[in-house]
Order: sequence, then structure tokens, then C-alpha cells
Amino acid sequence: MNNLIFLHNLSLETHLEDDCLLVLVTSHQIPDPDAIISFIYQGIISLKNPALKIIRIFGHEDGKNFPSWIKEINLQPELNLVKSQRNTNKIRIKLSWLTMSFPLALGALGGLYWLMEMIVWKNNGNLTDFSWFNSQPNPRSISPQNTPKIDLKQALKEGKEASDLGKLAQTEAEWNQVESQWSNAIATLSSIPQTSSEYETAQIKIQEYQKNLSQAQKQPEYVRQGTNQATEAVKLGKSAKTQTEWKTVANHWEKAIATLKEVKIEDTDYIEAQEKLEEYEQYYLAIQDKLEMSGMTLIKTISGNISPKSIVYSGKGLFFAQNMMYRHNITVYDQNYNLVKTISDQVKLSDFGYQDYTGIYQGSPVEVAFSPNGQYAWVSNYQMYGKEFQNPGSDRCVISSNYDPSFLYRIDTKTLNIDQVISVGSVPKYVAISPDNRFVLTSNWCSGDISIINTENNQEIKRILVGAYPRGIAIDKKSEKAYIAIMGSRDIAILNLKDYSVNWLKNIGLSPRHLVLDSDNEHLYVSLNGDGEVARINLNSMDIVKIKTGNAPRSLVLSKTGKYLYVVNYNSNTVSKVRTIDLKIIQTVNTSAHPIGITYDPQKQEVWVACYSGNILIFKDEE
Repeated sequence: MNNLIFLHNLSLETHLEDDCLLVLVTSHQIPDPDAIISFIYQGIISLKNPALKIIRIFGHEDGKNFPSWIKEINLQPELNLVKSQRNTNKIRIKLSWLTMSFPLALGALGGLYWLMEMIVWKNNGNLTDFSWFNSQPNPRSISPQNTPKIDLKQALKEGKEASDLGKLAQTEAEWNQVESQWSNAIATLSSIPQTSSEYETAQIKIQEYQKNLSQAQKQPEYVRQGTNQATEAVKLGKSAKTQTEWKTVANHWEKAIATLKEVKIEDTDYIEAQEKLEEYEQYYLAIQDKLEMSGMTLIKTISGNISPKSIVYSGKGLFFAQNMMYRHNITVYDQNYNLVKTISDQVKLSDFGYQDYTGIYQGSPVEVAFSPNGQYAWVSNYQMYGKEFQNPGSDRCVISSNYDPSFLYRIDTKTLNIDQVISVGSVPKYVAISPDNRFVLTSNWCSGDISIINTENNQEIKRILVGAYPRGIAIDKKSEKAYIAIMGSRDIAILNLKDYSVNWLKNIGLSPRHLVLDSDNEHLYVSLNGDGEVARINLNSMDIVKIKTGNAPRSLVLSKTGKYLYVVNYNSNTVSKVRTIDLKIIQTVNTSAHPIGITYDPQKQEVWVACYSGNILIFKDEE
């Protein structure tokens, strides 16, 4: 019967000392303690033999000098519990072990049946001693006098091995080995009895090793996954030749980088993740250089009776171009470059509740922002034209509240009609809508403040003074903070949308104009019109990196994935394509005179550029 057990990679040997049965279970890997103890316990209990009081089980791995674990079963009816150094509360049968190791389980049951037969014979008087045990070939005696010595030194050695492996582990198999080593060390420590002088130290070490085991199982998961992606990238990169194959390599590096970025600063493997991240980003950039040989390609030019100050994509298939006071209209295009409608900026203000204004008035569209669902377009008007508007502001105004106010239009994107007008400050420039759709903000150039409109009643509820010449606005994804470029300074205001307090990012660069936040709200990009540069601000570390793109950089837009930033350079008549990961200019393309507005269509991966000189250029640029 023992030979049958060996066929299933499990060896079971026994020795009876008075009322204590010693059982040695050996396998090519550490025997599962919970499953084996359950088999033996249930089998012995079914015998109902009062002479047997204690079973002591040793789990042993081939090639080891010490048992991996020791379990003791007390069969006294008044106790009826299983003593376990790992778990003293209950016996747990691992169903997954039974399912995955069914042949092994059968072997164990066969050996247990044979063991119980031996016990019955002993207590019936048919067998007077276990002399057969010591007569077996190459026996491994486990009598109390010869029980292998368990000591702290061995456990510490195993702990060091686990720690050393953890520093080098990269693959899934290597991390599994680390977990196994920590488990071995814990098992060895758990085997030190309470009577030992090393017991208390062992208990302290068990707590330490349990944390290390948990860390090996949990925290390195992102590092492990990232490393696996990197390993695959290196493997594929050795044979990649075509553009498609290199894109696959880049995708693996990109996934590796994204995974490592998930490691939090409080995690123990954060430093390791940062080191790998720096290395992986260099490899990724090298691959990107191969892919970026081709880039922005001009595919369409839209002309006509236009002089666009800005161009913005709705996200729902429409593009709005604001044609200022020079054309007094907004031209709307679809994704096939067709003109859908020309919307006049003429309004009758009294129809919208402003009874002090009689007659028809004209506006002068500057910028537009779309509500998150694309239902409405909110358009700012540089100034209003009509008999009541006699003191308009200008680009060279002095900050004052004495200039004429202006109005914000709301356009229904289904009907393409103006359905609301709202009074704001003087010379409103940029418009932004909070992601939760609660607020619309406009930057009022000549009154030096920010108008905050409540979208529930379409009324201005606050006007916050921020200083000379506010322009670009970017609102974080939580709708808690609005970043505002103060173009008459070197600073960016931070408006708290909960209590309306203002803080500052100081001395960023000369004449900050346009702002863009990335999708994670980790980086803020700003065009520095006076310096001819674009800055990237890390809002966590406050590190600032700058790149010179051209003369008078104005509007910015990010690509769909955030890999690229597109910048229009007003006086250079160019667009710069900037790689965001290292702020490197990948490509510069020429445009018509005075490019000033820019937007991006993520569905078609196209860049639309508004040129003040009278046309709109569309560039194809696949990521």
C-alpha cells in the first residue's frame, strides 16, 4: 500500500509511542497541512479508539533537512480540537486542493486506510509492537528522540532567501517562488514550541514575515504586471520590422508604464516602480521615435466669408468657429467638413428678460465651450453693439468696472438657435464649463474678474476679482478647482469652486494665455505668449518643464490619448506637435497667416486649426 502512495508523489510513515501516533508525510513539494490533517483527523475519529490520545503529524518536503510544518491533534473527547501553529480555531478543507490534486488525495486516503488498519491490529492485540517500522529499507525515524530539530537559525536563513529573491524577482514564476520561500520561513517559525527559549522571538518574526508574504502577494502586483509587459515588449522588439509590429511593441511599453504609475507613494515598492518607470519611458520614447517619422498631414482647407477667432469640437459631431465682430457670426461644420449653419450674433435682449435694452443688438463671438453632454454651446461676446453700449472695453483697456458689460449666449446644438443670453463682465474672453455641469465660467478681460453662472437658473451668481487680463480657464475633473491664466502677469489663479477663495501658482512665465489639463489632472499645460514657450506643470510635485515652440504660442489642445499636445504659434504661422511625456517637439507644420484657434476630433483623429486670416485647416494625425 505504501508503494501505491509513492506513485502519487506522497510518502506516509508512522510510529506509535504509547497513546501518541507520529505520522511523517513527505512529498516533492510542501504537503498541504489543512487538507492532510483533515483526512487523518476524520479517519482516526471514525475508528473511535479510546487508546489513542494524540496524533502528531510532520509535513516534510523532499530534500529539506527540517519538516515544513508540525501539527498535533488531541483526540481527548473533552477537548476535541485540532492544535495548529498556523490556525488554532478550525480545520479548513481546501476544496481547490481537492479538485486540483485529486490523484494525490486518493494516495493519501489509501495510505490513511492502511494506517488505520495497523492501529486496529495493535489495539486488538494482533500486533504487539512496531518493529516492522524500523526494519523498513532506508527508514526516516520520527520518534520523539529523533524528531528533526527546528530552530530560529533555519527560519532566519529561509527569510533571508525570500528577501533576496524578492529583490531580483521579475516574472510571475519568480514572484511565486518568493511567496513560497516566505511561507517556508513562516512554517519553520511556527514549528518552534512554546517550551523553546526561541519561541517569543519566533512569534515576533512570524508577524514580520506574514507582512512580507502579504506584500509579495499583493503590492508587487502592479510591478509584476508592468515587468511582464516590459519583458514582452523586449521580446517583440527583437524581431519587429513593420510599422504595425513597432506599434505593438510601443503598446506593451505603454501598458507597462501605465501599470507602474498605479503604484502609490505609500506602497513599499514605490521606489522600485519609479526606477523601472524611468527606464521603461526611455525605451518607449525610442520606439515612438520610430513611429513618428510620419505625422500631421493637411487633408482639407475650409475658406469662405470667415475670420475665425477660435474653433472648438462639440464631441458630438459639430465644430463651432467664432468669427468675431469682423463677420458677426458663428459657422458650424460637421465631421465631413460641410457647413451646417451660419448663426448670426444678432439678438433682441428684451426677449430674454433684459427690458432696459430695446431693439436689436449685435455681439462679437470670441470663444465657445460645450456642456458635458454636448446639448448646449456657450459663446462669449467680446462686446455688444447697440445704442445702450457706448463704452466698450478693448485689448488695451485699464482694469475697471466702468466699461460696458457684455453677454454670454447659449445655443441649443439641436436647433442651432440662441435660446439664452446672460449678462457678464466687460470683454469676456474664454468660457469653461465644470464637468458636473453646475457652473459656466467666463474670464472678463477689462473688468479683471471671473463670472460664475449657475446653469440651473442661468444667472450670474458670483464675480471673482483676479487681476489684470484673465483669459484661459481649465477646470479639474472633480469640478472643485478652476485654473485661470492671468495674461497681464506671470501667474495662474486657482479658484476654489466650493468657497470661491483664490490661491496662486506664481511666476510660471510671461503672459500665460491658454490652459489645458490632462485626463488625470496631474499635469497642467500653459502657453506663455510672452516667452514663446509652452510649460508643463506637475500639480503634485510642482515641477515645471518648458519648451520653445514658436513666436506667440496661443491655443492648445491634447490628442485623444494625451500623448501629444498641439500648439498654434500666432506670429510664426505654424503648429507644433509636442510629445507630452518628455515635452519634445515631434513635428512643426506651416499654416496660413495667424493661426489662433485649435481643436481635436478624437473619432477621426484630426486636428482643426482656425487661422485669423480667413480659413480653417484640417490635419490628419493618427496616434
